[in-house]
Amino acid sequence: MREYNEVMNKYYDPEKCVFFENALQSNAYIFRGNAELQAVLDSKRNPGRFVFAFLISDHKRLREKWKNHEL
Repeated sequence: MREYNEVMNKYYDPEKCVFFENALQSNAYIFRGNAELQAVLDSKRNPGRFVFAFLISDHKRLREKWKNHEL
């Protein structure tokens, strides 16, 4: 089910997303991996911290590059 994200001003499907609190990894996905940011949320585990949502397909494409320090 799609949800509206006020920060991004668009709808996203949380079931098709992975969520990161790691700002460095999120930055690399966006600016060096050309991943589209789906939503920016507030962390439930760590209030006051951002959570970044990406499509699972982008995560699958970029996770090995991230692990191998290629991003």
